Amino acid sequence: MKSESMARPRSLAGQSAELIRIRIEKGELGPVLPGEYELASLLDVSRPTVRAALEVLEKEGVVAAAAQGKPRMVQQCWFGKEKIGPSVRFLLASPLHEMPAGFQAGMRQMRMRLASHGVRVAFQVSAAFRAERPARILERELAAADCDVWVVVDATPEIEAWMEGNQVPCVCLGGTYRHHLPRTGGDGDRAIRAATRALLDLGHRRIVFPLHNAYGVQMVEPFREALEERGVKWQETFHAPHWKDHAVNWYPILERMFAAAQPPTAFLTLGIRNLLPVLTWLGQRGLRVPADVSIIHMLDDPLLEFVYPPVTSYRLDRDKLCRATVDLALLVAQRGQPFDEARMIPMRLFEGHSTASPAESLTGGSAGDQTCHVL
Repeated sequence: MKSESMARPRSLAGQSAELIRIRIEKGELGPVLPGEYELASLLDVSRPTVRAALEVLEKEGVVAAAAQGKPRMVQQCWFGKEKIGPSVRFLLASPLHEMPAGFQAGMRQMRMRLASHGVRVAFQVSAAFRAERPARILERELAAADCDVWVVVDATPEIEAWMEGNQVPCVCLGGTYRHHLPRTGGDGDRAIRAATRALLDLGHRRIVFPLHNAYGVQMVEPFREALEERGVKWQETFHAPHWKDHAVNWYPILERMFAAAQPPTAFLTLGIRNLLPVLTWLGQRGLRVPADVSIIHMLDDPLLEFVYPPVTSYRLDRDKLCRATVDLALLVAQRGQPFDEARMIPMRLFEGHSTASPAESLTGGSAGDQTCHVL
């Protein structure tokens, strides 16, 4: 005769409780549990089902009682020291406080989400990003760090190749994507092609895509291809000029460009460090956006809300990027080795008032045009 537990199928709440318990025992969840909404999404059930499952686990002593405004905790007897989650270390080219505000916000969000899974998080600045041959630096730094998974931010091709060749458990967040490692980031190639074609459709051919140090170098190729598809002859020093360190090094390049017989009529800017110097220089010389120069900006930043008129931009869904990065990091920690998987996040277009046909600039623009500036 079958027992009662075998004869009667378990409720959805009971099944969900069992799945949560298994993940806790594997170290995939805890010591701080995600919220009910996140658990519901993780298990593909409703929030009431998750709440009922947590009540089951509370009665069993697996999780602590819920407290107002605080996340549930896994009981120590179920999540002891031997079950503490993995450690994740972000490898950066420069200190976090020197990064753009939008990037810092994204890093904080990823750290909090990883911590909700019981993951220890650290940030490390590496000299490998500035080295032509980073192997020795990476060997030394990785050997000295107590880390289960590395999240490499905007890796150079050399770093990517070394990580892949040595099968380092890692996730590449941004970079060139010229490897077979777990990777995520904005689908910049598609966005830069769309932005370039939008300017070309308006009649622009003298489009400049400035690069601050090596930032955005991986996007040059789709930009170039989009131009050449329309018969624009590529000139790297004009279309993709490089400037270093401080905006004062960028201003002389702008001076020469606008003193030429055929000055730029449009800019694609990647990151706030490229956008703000362009706006400042144009404003100082009374050049108007979009009457004289059109601009499309790539990537989000809190400072964009202070720019007037609003700049047309392609922005990355920070929440989706955070989820993709954390999910990949947890998968790598579980498997103990990297794997070939890409989770690229489409960039969304936010229409502003910073683009127009170049013909308008020749006629002085309409009376409603404004000089674009930062408030």
